Amino acid sequence: MLLCAVTMTSCNSRQKQLAEELVNGVDSTEVKAMSDENNADSAQVKAGDDILGLINNIYAAIGRHEENIDGRFACHVWRDLVAAVEEKDSHMAEIGFFNEDYWTQMQDTNPDHFEIRDAKFLNLDAGKGTAVVDFVLHSTVQDVHTKFKFCREDGDWRVHDIIWFFDDGTGKEEEIDLMEGMKSYLSETE
Repeated sequence: MLLCAVTMTSCNSRQKQLAEELVNGVDSTEVKAMSDENNADSAQVKAGDDILGLINNIYAAIGRHEENIDGRFACHVWRDLVAAVEEKDSHMAEIGFFNEDYWTQMQDTNPDHFEIRDAKFLNLDAGKGTAVVDFVLHSTVQDVHTKFKFCREDGDWRVHDIIWFFDDGTGKEEEIDLMEGMKSYLSETE
């Protein structure tokens, strides 16, 4: 939110600067460059808003116990890896790769309500179609620190990877990159 507010303030300042420089006779190529920069700022703000809205939509759908979360919100690379992991797990007698819901980190039924807290963009490049958002997923059951990597696919923002955080037992927070974990798991021989 703070990033969006700062970017919007920067955008408004840039528009004011552009208007003042137009009055003061700035070269047309400089005006074009400033206009392009202003449009890039607007694209960044829109992308940030879209991504935060997407995260909220994901967890609203999970809270309503809707199905096909991956199909609606994850990219094809993620969906393909999950399908390959599930296929490998179907031939195992014991618990497979996922022992919990990878969206919520819960083993049992998900609660009906989630809240996104402390969301911050670690990376956002609307032009390249990539972003990384760090946040805390709050519910009545638990709070979990999570990071989503995003990509643009077929014109929409999609979750490309999920990173979990956990306490390593010494009070230090470690992370698990689920996409890398799935790739490693799939390359193991049985």
